[in-house]
Amino acid sequence: MQTVVIGLQWGDEGKGKIIDYLVKAAGYHTVVRYQGGPNAGHTVRYNGSDLVLRQLPTGVLTCGVKSVMGNGMVIDLGVLVEEKNELGVRGFTLDASRLVISDRAHVILPSHLEMDVWEEKSRTVGTTKKGIGPAYMTKAQRTGVRMCDFASSDLRSKIDLLVERNKFFAGIDLDPAEIFDKQSHWYEIVKSYIADTGHLLRQEIKSGSSVLFESAQGTMLDNDHGTYPYTTSSSPTVGGVMIGTGVPLRHHKVVGIAKAYTTRVGEGPFPTEMKGADGALLRDLGQEFGSVTRRPRRCGWFDAFQVRYAVDVNGADEIILTKLDILSNQQKIWVGTGYMLNGVALESMPASASVLDQVSVSYKKFDGWTTPISRVRKFKDFPDNAKKYVDALERMLDVHISHVSVGKETEEIVTR
Repeated sequence: MQTVVIGLQWGDEGKGKIIDYLVKAAGYHTVVRYQGGPNAGHTVRYNGSDLVLRQLPTGVLTCGVKSVMGNGMVIDLGVLVEEKNELGVRGFTLDASRLVISDRAHVILPSHLEMDVWEEKSRTVGTTKKGIGPAYMTKAQRTGVRMCDFASSDLRSKIDLLVERNKFFAGIDLDPAEIFDKQSHWYEIVKSYIADTGHLLRQEIKSGSSVLFESAQGTMLDNDHGTYPYTTSSSPTVGGVMIGTGVPLRHHKVVGIAKAYTTRVGEGPFPTEMKGADGALLRDLGQEFGSVTRRPRRCGWFDAFQVRYAVDVNGADEIILTKLDILSNQQKIWVGTGYMLNGVALESMPASASVLDQVSVSYKKFDGWTTPISRVRKFKDFPDNAKKYVDALERMLDVHISHVSVGKETEEIVTR
């Protein structure tokens, strides 16, 4: 069985909790993260507190599950060592049987971090300044450093070239010898985890192992299908799985994760955004702050037009709706049902971010509910208006909403 878990909005949909739930409930053998880097954290509750995974797949939290960092990732070795040590303090032991890192994955270097800061000064995309974009840029330019390069004699010359380019284009002066020494030190710590993950995964799937593919960010941050240029530098959509792992998808299921309202971080269009006090109130109720950066998230109503688009792009087979509990005590709840541009209803998502900024949204209003739902474990026991809201979203999206999450804890989830 192959399952892909995809964010259907602008990220922060609660994928970490859902992946943890699915891994434990369905007994997956392997969890694979296939793109992104330390710019996106997955938050999972562990022993009553939040545990944030920045690069490691969520499978590391379940005994007996193998976690794979695919070739489509860009990896900060220093952050990886830090994460590994933090998990060790929390009682999680990782060895080469539990964690495998692709030898084809690219490495984020200090030159990438410095270039990210420099580039953000000349434009306002709202990056996390974690070096993600520049690392993918050098990957595309074929000048990047990969895990396998640490066993090569020309690693130092590759680093020298990147430092030289930084100095030429941005006036950033770094010490290549220091970079080489630090990166080599961190590499030695994680060296035993590095392997040909594509071969490993293909063999596991042939032998009948069940694999869950874990995306970071969300569909609307996809570099091709999202709100470009206000996107990430990789493909968090289902197409990124094959590129980021070297595994062809066969007989797979796509589980889309959507929040019961909408959030996004950074710049870019956001048609259903709630401005002012209403948006701030929803942010406070939902504790909508970045798990890695702590940046406040912009908040708005559920956008069914946008989520339908994400469902189509990914071929989602079912949806898990998260954070429905946050909408309790809202007297009225609004759902964006369509976009209008110059008085004409749009049939598809605009490619241009500037055009998307100009659309007006058609809304449908729903009555809210006052009864808390975080302790409810059966859908039939939800308040009537909460059931009506979920049922209506399912009809609008034309995809089954299989589960509803009603709290932070992994077990606070309702099968529908």
